Amino acid sequence: MLLGIAAFAALLYAWNLASVDLSPYYPVAVKSMSQSWHAFFYGAFDPRATITIDKLAGSFVPQALSVRLFGFHGWSVALPQVIEGIVAVLVMCRVVRRWAGALPGVLAAGIFAITPIAASMFGHGMEDGCLTMCLVLAADAYQRAVIDARLRSLLLSGLWVGLGFQCKMMQAWVILPALAVGYVITAPAPLRARLRHLGVAGVVTLAVSLSWILLFTVTPASDRPYVDGSTNNSAVAMVFGYNGLGRFGITLPGAVPTKDTAQPGLPAGGPRPTMATPGGSGAPAAGQPGRVRPAGAGSKWTKLLSPQYAPEIGWLLPLALLALIVGLVWRRHAVRTDRMRGGLIMWGSWLMTFGILYSVMSSLPHTAYLASLAPPIAALMAFVMYLIFALEHPFVGTLSVKPDAYSHVLEIWSQSAPKSP
Repeated sequence: MLLGIAAFAALLYAWNLASVDLSPYYPVAVKSMSQSWHAFFYGAFDPRATITIDKLAGSFVPQALSVRLFGFHGWSVALPQVIEGIVAVLVMCRVVRRWAGALPGVLAAGIFAITPIAASMFGHGMEDGCLTMCLVLAADAYQRAVIDARLRSLLLSGLWVGLGFQCKMMQAWVILPALAVGYVITAPAPLRARLRHLGVAGVVTLAVSLSWILLFTVTPASDRPYVDGSTNNSAVAMVFGYNGLGRFGITLPGAVPTKDTAQPGLPAGGPRPTMATPGGSGAPAAGQPGRVRPAGAGSKWTKLLSPQYAPEIGWLLPLALLALIVGLVWRRHAVRTDRMRGGLIMWGSWLMTFGILYSVMSSLPHTAYLASLAPPIAALMAFVMYLIFALEHPFVGTLSVKPDAYSHVLEIWSQSAPKSP
């Protein structure tokens, strides 16, 4: 069944691959990176590496390699995202299966695969595809770590978060509170050991995350390109100012101010033409996921339920939150190391931190940002669907229960769920 879901995801993500269009900015950098190793390392906009793009180059590395291998085409730029989507679907099944069992794992993979924002994003050359895959892999390593307090797996989780930072910068760090809280509450080890493990994993995450920024900073300015998104040729200002705190209206020294009406994927500090059709309608270019403006997106706390975002993923939020509440109430008396409750805490924290962040951001310029919500929503939806299935079909042994025997069925289902060590 899982292979069938993966095959369907591959077909879904690659359906428009032959006709996908190129956006006007980042693919130019991908082509330059494919032609020059100097430009490849720095993520430069031009082959001579005189100026970088306004992002870290991590998510564009697979695209540049694909273009170098197959030539510069829309499909060759988008192909790595299709592969990243398939990997994410397969890993999504594995991490949820380890948490809640085989059936929830398959359900989570299926829900994740057909979530509208994921189906759209993985078929285009979006940075969020690489980020989403890295976050799912980080959750997978975390789940192994939290079962038996294994430091090596936790370090691997930190490595994946750091690689996610190379793909989409500070957006990858939003998952860290969920992983830290889940590990502190659930891992079967003394508190001091749990905190020590988190500290070591945090160092690994920080080292991998900041590696490119450090190498760029210590390289003499004459030997590297100018950093777009900054006014002082600073990678720190570009990453943490222009692409970080600037999204919340906070301008760091050396960072180009981020305006709500600015569109991503265009040079910082200069004219920003809209990705409009030739007729000037302002509509997204054909084959590209929709760009959105923050104005009119609803009030702060209902933004994700507004017509701009709800069709992509927001319509699943109420059900995911309901699943979280039901699960936490059901496992409220479980021991600290209970694997099921620990998973609910981790997935719920992931959902809440990203959801709150996107709600308070002064600028949410692209629906692809919401792809980070797809993994926790898929996991929680799979959980509640499995719970409903268990209520109607108690399949442990030959026991049969009456439809209204809710508490007894929950007891039966809890016996089929994975036990904490």
